[in-house]
Amino acid sequence: MSRDLVISVEEDLLAEAKSRAASEHLSIDALMQKWLTEYVAGKKRVERNRELMQRLSYVRAPLEKVSRDEMNER
Repeated sequence: MSRDLVISVEEDLLAEAKSRAASEHLSIDALMQKWLTEYVAGKKRVERNRELMQRLSYVRAPLEKVSRDEMNER
């Protein structure tokens, strides 16, 4: 379900946004929808990364540097 959103922006900013959106074959509505989707996804990505880091908190990196040859030993 879509909802209307009313925002206020500077005229110059809106004019530039319309121009750029048109060059990308997008409407301002589509551009805002895309931006909001990416904005929300970014937060979710950060939360997933935090959860992963927490799950992997038991992993400790070696304190000394390891050479490429040492890393590739089998």
